Amino acid sequence: MRTSVLFITMLLIALGAGAQGIKDFRPGRYYDNSGNRHDGFIKYKYNNKRKIYFRAGPNEKAISLRPDDLKSFVVKADSFMVLRNFYLDRKKPGGRMPADFAKVVEPGPLTLVRHYSIQKSDYYGYAAPTAGNYVGIEGVKTYYLVSLPSNAVTVVNFDRDLFKTNMASFFSGVPEIAEKIRNGKYLWEDMPEVVRLYNQQVSNREN
Repeated sequence: MRTSVLFITMLLIALGAGAQGIKDFRPGRYYDNSGNRHDGFIKYKYNNKRKIYFRAGPNEKAISLRPDDLKSFVVKADSFMVLRNFYLDRKKPGGRMPADFAKVVEPGPLTLVRHYSIQKSDYYGYAAPTAGNYVGIEGVKTYYLVSLPSNAVTVVNFDRDLFKTNMASFFSGVPEIAEKIRNGKYLWEDMPEVVRLYNQQVSNREN
């Protein structure tokens, strides 16, 4: 009798541990560097470990994947891609990142992504877009433009002067956009609209 009770107790503990382990995972998929699709469950929350956790099934063992292991992944309705060889948005030199995950905001021939990083406040020469006062260690969100199919990465500077200069030059092929950037009608926070308009212009030209 005692053996049966002990067995049932251990079984319930094991089942509870399994449920606890899967609860932070969401239905998703990832694409490896060969383009192969892997469906299952993914757990991802930004931190400086730069990894996702993947289960092929609810009862399968979780594996960890780093940016070098895949091209992109999808969790429910959110898509993420791997940025490679890019620079953090700051005025001081340096800040090169070999690879990290970024959330896709506007897909297309020109893709807008949002990257999150954690940096010391004295690395920056201006107030980066973040919640709260920029003191000590803070989370920073940065927009990047990814030109397909080359995957060339361009940072969208938050500093207003740098934004005007660099983005007006980047979009010089579409005068309507470049002029609104120079006139201050398009700001950093308007980048989703800017990229959406740019991709529409490209599509209209091709048709």
